[in-house]
Amino acid sequence: MGMPYHDFRDTIMPFCSGLFRFHGALAMSALDGSYRTSYESDIRILTRREPLGVVAAITPFNFPLTLSVSKIAPALAAGNTVVHKPASDTPLTALALAQVLLDAGLPAGAYNLITGGGGTIGDALVRDPRIDKIAFTGSTGVGQGIMRSGAETMKHLTMELGGKSPNIIFADADIDAAVQAAFWGIFWNKGEVCVAGSRLLVERACYDEVVEKLSLLAQRAVLGDPLDPATQVGPIASRAEYD
Repeated sequence: MGMPYHDFRDTIMPFCSGLFRFHGALAMSALDGSYRTSYESDIRILTRREPLGVVAAITPFNFPLTLSVSKIAPALAAGNTVVHKPASDTPLTALALAQVLLDAGLPAGAYNLITGGGGTIGDALVRDPRIDKIAFTGSTGVGQGIMRSGAETMKHLTMELGGKSPNIIFADADIDAAVQAAFWGIFWNKGEVCVAGSRLLVERACYDEVVEKLSLLAQRAVLGDPLDPATQVGPIASRAEYD
């Protein structure tokens, strides 16, 4: 999808493998328990941890591996089965992950992959009464539609929706550091980030300095082939995102 390879290798892969390790360890430590109350009735309280059932993971194009693993790893660790619908523009990551899970010995049917259009497949998953939970990352508009459709079958929902997050720079800040943070806050992964700093609020007293330094960073940014180690900003993921 255009992310510079060194970012994927140094940041994304360690994070994703860490998610599997973390949730795998958590699964082994999350035990059932019981205790008795101190009341005269001596009521026994039980805590039982049971799988929810079938979790549908609907993931976007911008971090295809990260946002898939962040849903799949905890769902599997909790004993659920998963139906994964990746973004239409980035299905290859999900296919590669499916092969890794097979090679690792995951039981047949525990992880299930369906590729295709979100309007058709995603909607079918949301409306199907056999799906117990929807884990979705994507646009606010689509998320609102999932919430409405999922209400018909009382779906459990986890939603990570796009925002419009601001960076705020005051005149007494370390301007060079603030400009670096603002630059990468919007240009990392080509700006295709759910929490990208897509607004910048700057105190008037340092406004001109911030604009000048930020413009210079943008002019000097290295655009190019994501497999080139020198590339800082790769290509936009699709024509639709570019437009």
